Amino acid sequence: MPDRIPLWMVGVIAGLGVLAILGLFFYGSYVGVGSA
Repeated sequence: MPDRIPLWMVGVIAGLGVLAILGLFFYGSYVGVGSA
């Protein structure tokens, strides 16, 4: 396996991506319920 990207960096980016998606999802649902 090529060792171009450190494994910890991949984990951090993946974690931030999941948190961002969950944050946008909950924020969108919260705003949708609040405005409805």
